[in-house]
Amino acid sequence: MGNDCRFTYVESEGTTTIKEGRGFLKSIVLTTPAATPIEIYDGIDDGIATKLAEFKATSSQMTYEFNCIFAKGLYIKSGVPGIANKLTVVWR
Repeated sequence: MGNDCRFTYVESEGTTTIKEGRGFLKSIVLTTPAATPIEIYDGIDDGIATKLAEFKATSSQMTYEFNCIFAKGLYIKSGVPGIANKLTVVWR
């Protein structure tokens, strides 16, 4: 893997696939306070996924550093109907 990071901006309710297959999760930046919990998974669906982290709702903008490899894929569960969290996922 090279050192060039990519980013994905997430502003949706539900599940967002960031990448399929092996990769590297650098960080997650909450660009606004999180109104609902956020879950981060290594996998491509709930049937074969490992939860990497879970953030509770917060009133703060935060940056979470991971610097870890994921094996199967990377996806985020965020928001609930009518309420979307806004975050940026930095990965390669």
